[in-house]
Amino acid sequence: MSARYIIGHTPCTPALVQNSLVLDITTRLAETQPDWDVTVARLKERPKYHAGKIQPGAFPGLLAEDHIRVSLERICGTMSAVTFNPIPDGARAEPYEFHYREQGHELVAQRGDQIVSEYDALLVADGLPVVFEVRSGRYWGGPNPLSGIANALLPTSFSSKLSPIREFFGRDCAYVLVIPRDEIKPQSLRQQAFRQMGGIIVPLYCDYAAFRSFEVPKVIRRYDLHAPVRPLRQIPAKRHAKRSRPQANKDGDLWLWDITKP
Repeated sequence: MSARYIIGHTPCTPALVQNSLVLDITTRLAETQPDWDVTVARLKERPKYHAGKIQPGAFPGLLAEDHIRVSLERICGTMSAVTFNPIPDGARAEPYEFHYREQGHELVAQRGDQIVSEYDALLVADGLPVVFEVRSGRYWGGPNPLSGIANALLPTSFSSKLSPIREFFGRDCAYVLVIPRDEIKPQSLRQQAFRQMGGIIVPLYCDYAAFRSFEVPKVIRRYDLHAPVRPLRQIPAKRHAKRSRPQANKDGDLWLWDITKP
């Protein structure tokens, strides 16, 4: 399967590459529905879950990431041309060193003691390294613009993420961005430019509001997921409005997590 390079990168930006196997995988990925039994079991394997270190607001992102990993394993499970986790723990590609955290759930690239990149999923498809980035939030990222989809589309963002992978394999990579279905905007100049550079955008199985307001609370309730280090306390919505944020308790009700109390 021949690779297809897309014109549009600068000398400072790694080229984004596609091949027919990657396009087949991502087409199937766009059609997958979550298997929550397997996905939640995967989340519960994380040491930080058992340590109570997952804050309520982190559940949507972690569930989306684990859903994508589980789906990729099912899609590619019988494909001999696909290799999962192709970088061994402790491997080096100067000046980077790679390590798996959370019992293999998180791959990070370090430069000395500093983590420079984190990878939601990584595989090699027909010889081509493929990096998957999952963003389940809003387009502009709310209070943290760096976490938004718009930032992930920028060459300055994905080039720094891909540089360690490119250094390890000695070649350019495919880059797949998974985002809520309603955040795919054909009229967006930034998304158009990303695709012209060879980036691939894949829709999550539902839109932002459905995932955050209905799907995640339903999963938390069904599987009795526990996370808050500090107890949830029901308080009036107007009180501490600027210092609290809405959360769903295990019964699926919308509560306010009072972050003003220890």
